[in-house]
Formats: sequence, structure tokens, C-alpha cells
Amino acid sequence: MRTQTSFFKQRNMENQNTTTNTDIFEGLKQPNCTILAPLSGITDAAFREISRRQGCGFVYAEMTSSDALMYDSDKAHKRIQGLDAPIPVIAQLLGHKPDVMADAAQLCEEQGADAIDINLGCPAKNIVKGRGGSALMKEPETVEALIKAMSNKTTKPITVKIRAGWDSECKNALEIAQIAEGAGAKLIAVHPRTRAQAFRGHANWDVIRMVKENVGIPVIGNGDVKTPEDAQRMRSETGCDAVMVGRAALGRPWIFNHIAHPEGYREPRFEERIDIAIEHLGLIAHYKGDNRGAVEFRKHLACYLKGMPNNKFIRERMSRMESVAIVVEILEEYKERLKGRMEDAA
Repeated sequence: MRTQTSFFKQRNMENQNTTTNTDIFEGLKQPNCTILAPLSGITDAAFREISRRQGCGFVYAEMTSSDALMYDSDKAHKRIQGLDAPIPVIAQLLGHKPDVMADAAQLCEEQGADAIDINLGCPAKNIVKGRGGSALMKEPETVEALIKAMSNKTTKPITVKIRAGWDSECKNALEIAQIAEGAGAKLIAVHPRTRAQAFRGHANWDVIRMVKENVGIPVIGNGDVKTPEDAQRMRSETGCDAVMVGRAALGRPWIFNHIAHPEGYREPRFEERIDIAIEHLGLIAHYKGDNRGAVEFRKHLACYLKGMPNNKFIRERMSRMESVAIVVEILEEYKERLKGRMEDAA
């Protein structure tokens, strides 16, 4: 079995042999192509790799501040670890200053990113207050300037991830999408909720369809995809080139295999889910060290445990999970308990 390091070396070689900037988008033409969405604090290198191992073939890295990258923030630089992975990775940048975003895009290219995305969707108050994220949905001129500046500084494709608009009075996804295409963007991902909705309410897929029908570049649909049936319905109703999965992958990275192979698919058994969780823990520790990796894994473990029986045994021990060895020991004990429970039931 190849090591994780050799995977990255392989991807570097593939990057060197790339002939056109749009090669990475060829994968969107594959049936059931499903993409991992950028989730801040979640879709780090470890999460992207566990998703890849579970059938995901195209991923976004978590949102990273362009200002923080250029100020050499250690935290920001850690967010762009693992961009040189064996599958296409789109780095996602946050910011509104064309020159800073251009320099940050160049840095992401140097780190192995296959494309660089502009975040036009984050609804967080602290982000929009600084004119980032979905605040840019109200600044079409800035969006155009960002794309042009970044395209001039990197050889990689520039993409955008947008919302339906700012609020019910400003639903301008199509306007922003057409401006983005005209400025040189090569792909658009659409989350069809407004900034005011955040992640609440219904995702209006008609917005995705409208954008797809009026631009000539690939369009990714995002929002309320939780099952293979959802993914297929989004494709048929909107005509989007690919479907994006975000929160539904938390604690369920195998959802990518399920969507790609819906016929005859079998959900992992409880013991198998624990094995995948342990594998994920090892990846986090690889990038972030033993102690930090174990502590960060707690949020993922809570998602893996959802719906599993007798998980109070684990939850009561969460605060003690300060090393990988301790976490693995507790999880292995839990797995044995589950086996015993299944044997008793039989």
C-alpha cells in the first residue's frame, strides 16, 4: 500500500505534466461526480484525504484568509496544507483586496492547488463586516477586479462560490455569475440560499438551474444534498455539471461512495464506521500532531457516533481524549462492546 507521502509526490508529478488549466474539470463529466464542499474548520487535509479514500474525487480546501496568508500567519498556512493531493483540490480564499488575493492565489499555486476559489458565500458576521464572503455579492465591481487580478498572477483557473444573493431584496446570483464568467472565472459553485438565510430554510435549486442555463462554464450545485436520491434529483432538476456535499459528509465520509454507487450499496457496519473514524484520527495526527490531533478529533467523533448505540460510553470519556493512543484504546473497547451487543442480539 502506498504511503500518504507517496500519494502527494504522485500528485506533484501529475501537476507538472498538466497541459491545460481546465484539465481538472474533466472529472465533472463523470456520472455521479460529487464534490466535497469547503467547510471552515472541517475540510482540512485530513478530512479531504479520508473523503478521497471513501470515494470523493474532487475537493475544496477550507476557506483561508488572504490577508492572514500574506501576513505569514502560521494558522493560515496550516489551512493550506495538503493542496498537492492525488485528486484535484481547489484552494478557497477569503478577501476583497485584488492585490492581496492575487498574491495569495500565487502562493496556493506554489503549494499545489489545482484551482483557486473566491469565497462569495460565507455568511458569518465577522466575515461580512470586513467585506468578505457573501458581502461581495453586493459588490460586483470588486468581484470582477478580484478575478482579473488573480488570473493575471496565477496560471491556475480561478473559480467562485456564490450564494443566491444578499437577502430577499437582493437576489443577484445570475448577475454575479455572468460577471464572473466575463472576468475569466472557469467554474461557478452555487449555494442557492441568501446570506440572510445562512443555512436555514429551503435551498432554492431553481437558482442553480437559472445560472446553469445562462453561463457557458461548469456549474456546481450545492445545498440540501444528503442522499444519492437528492444528488440525482439536483442534477435532473438543474442541469448542473456536478453536485457538492458539505455538512452531510460530517461523520459520514462514505456518502461519496454511496452517491457514486447507489445500486447495491451497503452502509458501513458500526464496527466499520469506528475503523474509518480511527483512520481519520490518524490522518489528523499526521498533520497536526498527537495532542492537537486527538483534541480536534473530538468534533468529528461526535458526528461519527451519531445514531450509534450505547455511545454514552464514549461521550463520557471525550474530555480524556488527549492523545491518539487513548482515543484508539477507547474506540477499540467500544467496538468490542458493539460486537458483544450484536452477538447477544443474534
